[in-house]
Amino acid sequence: MAKLQMAYAKSLRAIGQSLETKSGSGLWILISLLVEIPFMARPLRIEYPGAYYHVSTRGNERKAIFRDDRDRERLLELLARAVEHFHLRLHDYVLMSNHYHLLMETPRGGLAERCLT
Repeated sequence: MAKLQMAYAKSLRAIGQSLETKSGSGLWILISLLVEIPFMARPLRIEYPGAYYHVSTRGNERKAIFRDDRDRERLLELLARAVEHFHLRLHDYVLMSNHYHLLMETPRGGLAERCLT
């Protein structure tokens, strides 16, 4: 659990600096936002096939999470990889300077189970 918490904290710090984590894959940031992380204080996500989720993130202290258009493009590339890898549907998205919103669907359900195994 401590390893997972450290990796998650590193990923969150990386958002403000770039969309790359120390390992070189920003995919962990996106996965951590889509998956139930046990130490996060929020209600459990209800999961079933065909569920829709509003996924959002905001920079610390509402600071910018993108330095330039290349950062935005990189997030969209990572998002495309996650959509393909986890068999998701991305219906809509909005990228703002200090946050973004995604409207995602999980046609197969069980997203957390697949990501954590």
